[in-house]
Parts: sequence; structure tokens; C-alpha cells
Amino acid sequence: MRDTVTILLALYQGETYLPAQLSSLLRLTGPRWRLLVSDDGSDDDGPALLHRFATRAGRDIRLIDGPGQGHAANFMHLLGQAPPGPVAFCDQDDVWFPDKLDRAMQALAPLGDRPGMYCGRSCVTAADLSPTHLSRLPRLSPSFGNALVQSLAGGNTIVLNRAGADLLRRCLPRTAPAAHDWWAYQVMTGCNGSVLYDPQPALAYRQHGNNAVGDNRAVSARAKRGLALLTGRFRADVERQMFALNAARPWMTPDARAQMDRFIAGRASGATGFWRSGAHRQGMGGTLALGVAAALGRI
Repeated sequence: MRDTVTILLALYQGETYLPAQLSSLLRLTGPRWRLLVSDDGSDDDGPALLHRFATRAGRDIRLIDGPGQGHAANFMHLLGQAPPGPVAFCDQDDVWFPDKLDRAMQALAPLGDRPGMYCGRSCVTAADLSPTHLSRLPRLSPSFGNALVQSLAGGNTIVLNRAGADLLRRCLPRTAPAAHDWWAYQVMTGCNGSVLYDPQPALAYRQHGNNAVGDNRAVSARAKRGLALLTGRFRADVERQMFALNAARPWMTPDARAQMDRFIAGRASGATGFWRSGAHRQGMGGTLALGVAAALGRI
């Protein structure tokens, strides 16, 4: 019998789009699932909607209190509270395609007892769910060098097999990283896990005025990344990621530990140290921009 997948949903002020996401979960095919929701202090109708859904859905659905420390901390809290077994990260404002979990678990099945993380492409939509485009495909294979400075895919696409979820739980830091999906990618690639990228979208990634992150292909997103480099916010995010990643060091491969040390040392020695670390983004332009930022002390 296949494992039950625990869907981890971080809730905050989600009443507007939550019903559509919950309805999409009921249309899922394939593996059995349960739903664990962490509410981060909503004062709208989101928690009540969740309770009504639980009453009529006939599923194992549990609502817990979140830490009240933001999006990433809420997902880390969920991961720590989830029962053993595979898990799937779930945003409150998306709509999942019916075969999302089935495709993910089939992709992860050949890994057996080895840690694995499934992620992939999204169908980006407007607030009314009309499609606008597909999220960008990665140009390079998943690697720890890439994970040091960039997340590979949206957290809303991530599904972890039992061993992958166990690995992340062992590596949970005391302080949340800047981004939980970026941290998951770092841990998996640094600790010899497998990262499987699905080029076919498995969900509708709804864009609206209050997205926690948002589509990274948008002009506004590129502008935000450039501004983050110039203002030092990216440097602060990297600091948070490295601090959180330290909890994974006992399970990291020797090569990953050495590369992490080179990257940390290189951040203090300008562009030369950055290039020697082997850290890179998916595109050459992005990597060159990081090199310039390193020369300016912004990484």
C-alpha cells in the first residue's frame, strides 16, 4: 500500500482564493492524502472556510496555529508537525491539476528509500485563472552550486518522498530561512538527495496583488531582483539561508560542505572569491550580475 501524502498548506488571510484551492484537492487522483493547515493568525474567514470544508470533505484535515513569523517560518513549522511519510507544499491561492500528486509520486517511486524532491513548472494565470504563460524552464541540471544562490522551482510545486521529508525534518533549523523552497533545494542537493524537475505544469499559479512571492518571469520580479542586489536585501537573504543551512552540515556530502565553505569565504573576498566558489544561477546573465554584486560586496 502506498504512503499517504500529507499536504502542507500555509494559511494567512486566504479567504478570497482558498475555496478554489480546496476544491481542487478534492479532484486529486492517485495516492491517498491528508491535509495539515497552519494558520498564521488570520482574522478573515479563512479558518472558518477550512472548518466547513473539513466537515463535508470526509478527509483527515487538521488546523494548527502557526508561529506568526511569516510565510517561510509557517512552512517550516508545518514540516516539523507533519507525520512521517511523503509531504507536498501547498499555497492557499493556487489550483492544483487532478494528477499533480499522482505524477509526483510516480516520478519519485524509482528512488526507493533514497531522499527525493519533485518540483516543476507551473501554468501562470491571472487572478481569474485565465492562463498567461508557463513558468521558465531551468537551463541547467539541479546542483548545490546553483542552490547556493537560487531556488530551482516554486515551493508550491514541491513534493517530497518519505526519505526526502525525513531528511528535511532532520535538518530543520532553529531560525527560518528567507525562503523554504530555496532551503529545501539546498538541503536536497547538498545532502546527496535527488531533485526531479517536471517540465509539464501541474498547477495553476494564480497571480494577484497579494502573492507571497509571485511569478519570477514578470518584469516587476526581475526589477525586484535587481533592486535586491543593489540594496543589499539579497545579501541579507543569503545570510539567512546560510545560517539555516548550517543545521544540515552533519548530513551534507564532503564536497557540498567544502563548496559551502568556499562560498561563505568568497562572499568576503569580492568577485574572485565568488567565481572560485562555483556558485551560479541558471542563466549566464544572472551569474554575471552576481559576480558584479560580489565585487560590490552585495552577496
